[in-house]
Amino acid sequence: MAPKAVPAAAATFFGAYLLLQTGLPLLCLTEGKACPFGWTMYAGRSNRAEIAVLWTGGEETPLADLQKRHGKPVILSKKVDKTRFVAPGICRQYPEAAAIRIRYPRSGSEEIYRCGS
Repeated sequence: MAPKAVPAAAATFFGAYLLLQTGLPLLCLTEGKACPFGWTMYAGRSNRAEIAVLWTGGEETPLADLQKRHGKPVILSKKVDKTRFVAPGICRQYPEAAAIRIRYPRSGSEEIYRCGS
């Protein structure tokens, strides 16, 4: 290679490398899921349940707010069946609760557990 061709080839390689290193992860971000070689390659997106207490008066309070207010932090594993175990426990703890709403934002599914049922 001629001496001037080396810097041009290096600049072309460097530009293509930077484009690949930033362009592919940006495309992955638009897909909304983890993908190979993206910034979210190992992270993924959680389908953590959003739990809210529906009161007899019609108000709704997220479980996280109740935990902060009453100082009862609870860490719920993904493996715990929220409808079978968590919702009845919340109903026992808060007798004035009418129902528990369990929503999974990523999948869009939602369950309502009626207290007293």
